[in-house]
Amino acid sequence: MNKLLKNILGGLVLVIISMGFYFFTFQIPKERLVVKDTLLYMTVKNKEIKGEFYEYIENLMIEAVGEERVRKQVKQEKMIKGIDFIVLGEVIKENIEEELLEDYKMILAVDIGWRYPFAPLKQKDYFDDLGGNYFRLKEEFLEEIKEEVPLWSDLEVYMLRYKGYYFLSTDINNLASYLNSLKTKDVNKNITKKLDNNSYFQAVLDTGRIKLFEEKFPLYGVKLSGDYNGKEFIYGYTFYIEPKLLENFQGLPPKDRKFDKYMGKGRFYLNNKDFSSLLPFVREGLSMIVGEYLDLLGVSMEEYLQEIDGEIVLDYVDDIRLILPLKETKKYEEMLGILPKDEKGNYVITPEFKLTLEDKVFYINKGMEKGDIKVGKKEVVSLNLPLKIALKDVLDELSVELDLTGIEIDFGIEVYKDNIKFKGKIKEKDLVKFYKTIMEEYMRIYGVENIYEIYELQGLEGFLDFIYQD
Repeated sequence: MNKLLKNILGGLVLVIISMGFYFFTFQIPKERLVVKDTLLYMTVKNKEIKGEFYEYIENLMIEAVGEERVRKQVKQEKMIKGIDFIVLGEVIKENIEEELLEDYKMILAVDIGWRYPFAPLKQKDYFDDLGGNYFRLKEEFLEEIKEEVPLWSDLEVYMLRYKGYYFLSTDINNLASYLNSLKTKDVNKNITKKLDNNSYFQAVLDTGRIKLFEEKFPLYGVKLSGDYNGKEFIYGYTFYIEPKLLENFQGLPPKDRKFDKYMGKGRFYLNNKDFSSLLPFVREGLSMIVGEYLDLLGVSMEEYLQEIDGEIVLDYVDDIRLILPLKETKKYEEMLGILPKDEKGNYVITPEFKLTLEDKVFYINKGMEKGDIKVGKKEVVSLNLPLKIALKDVLDELSVELDLTGIEIDFGIEVYKDNIKFKGKIKEKDLVKFYKTIMEEYMRIYGVENIYEIYELQGLEGFLDFIYQD
């Protein structure tokens, strides 16, 4: 018995060592997928997400196609460790969308983890072997796809099995070309150095190679990322820019901030060492608002921006309130001098709109209470946006009524040496409410009980027309 147990344990150890050898020596390192001529790279981890939003989407799917089909799909998805999407090609010169869709090679890389050595036992049920590790999706499965999606009537699906990955494309020549690039081991470092190991989803566009906006606005790359921490969905857009252009955005370190404690719901917070350096970016907007008034006073906008002492807080939803600390108040006193004062010394524009100068701080409707949103260490802009406010004008124009009360999105801008990051987050419960509200309105407009009935009635083209209708 002991001998049998030893043999079993010995076999298990051998299997574990063999699998470890496979993962550390056989499978291509992930960054190698980003070959030299990659323009766009997207990667998605198969991160298990459980929560209210996941359950809501799952129940929608069950209602539409049945529980058996959904459970089968979930089981199949669990077999995938990660998916990578690679777009290859020459420099884009004119129409990005058309050229990406028509002239560029697209590769899908699928990582099934420890199942890879055993996958050939099942792949023959779905793919015809073309030799040389190349395969073609069987005709019966192609026909199923074509029936489901008439737009893909000429679809072909080819597959390459190579060093721990399954690579798929609609053109076998694309796979052959990509394989040659993989073997050179040269990667596009302008993309790989922007990737991290934490995000659930990442996409990086190499605009430096594309020469996008090269003359007027040097932009070397764009990254989109997304994640879920169990309570919130978090996303970010990072723009890699000429460092000299970012010198104008010099945020205050947290220890030098005095008014970030007022950041809260429906508010905007901005900090910068020198606000006059932002003038090139805000000149047009400010001119429309106060340009003529400043001309009458014989002063420039730059002079007023220079006096701002590092921070601005604006409550813009209910009663408009502003906190603007100043280095000196003389210019602001001159500007306000033509306005009448009330008995408390406030400058009065209307009974509901009063301006105050007190202890080197300029207020609009003084009385803002402290907020409950923490501003990040690197954040130069923080914004809490109620969706009801954000979509109001659009909804009015479309004659659509959505009750988005209580749904909020938090935005922030962080500035680093060579990039600027726009980040946002929405609580899971708010995202569920947003989707439910949108779905209900869609179904009301279309006269169906289930959003997927639109697809069943109209097919893919009709469904997309409905979703993206003007």
